[in-house]
Amino acid sequence: MTLKIDLKPEIEADLAARARTRGLSLGAYIQEMIEQLAGTPAGSRLGIDDWEEAFEQWIESSPDVPHLPDEALRRESLYRRE
Repeated sequence: MTLKIDLKPEIEADLAARARTRGLSLGAYIQEMIEQLAGTPAGSRLGIDDWEEAFEQWIESSPDVPHLPDEALRRESLYRRE
């Protein structure tokens, strides 16, 4: 399907800049955005087992991050001035 959309120049320029940062043409970028808004077709969704496996692989590929103690996440610790 082909659509014609009249965009304000500033919106077109912003979208074009976003597309360039991703290495896409404006048309490809907008098509990708529309497909995301429309949702992923049911046939391409991962099953729970596949999703868990992909998630575990993602976790294992992440760099080791030091553990934060619970104290570091308390409100008093976040807003304290030193």
